Amino acid sequence: MTGYSSGWKAHFNTSHYRREWTVLPLRTPGGKDPIVPDLMGEQSYADTAHMQYFPSVGSLLRSFGCLVQSVRFLNLKVGASVKPHRDHELAFEIGEARLHFPIITNPDVTFSVEDNRLNMQPGECWYINANLTPGKQ
Repeated sequence: MTGYSSGWKAHFNTSHYRREWTVLPLRTPGGKDPIVPDLMGEQSYADTAHMQYFPSVGSLLRSFGCLVQSVRFLNLKVGASVKPHRDHELAFEIGEARLHFPIITNPDVTFSVEDNRLNMQPGECWYINANLTPGKQ
């Protein structure tokens, strides 16, 4: 991610955050360059042109051995925050799993699910049931 600055866009759901939160789409509906991760008329997900710059991400995704839908880098700028919200119907228990792979973080980042603070570290993989009620911020 270091040195790659092309293609970053403001996150599409402006009601869910304060200040600056940007998205780099790597796998999207039809491989197009939208930041909305839902199919909305497309038949399937495919890599975007940005994926070629991150071959290790492609290798990781292939190692899963399953269908992979949306893949994005998300960058929450210093001083920004994501407001408590739910991503309805997005849970393994309902048929989809959202995985989080922190790349860069710091001790001041607070991420909570149902009032449980998660201490995500770079290089870890986290499954989060995004359908649960968010924690208090």
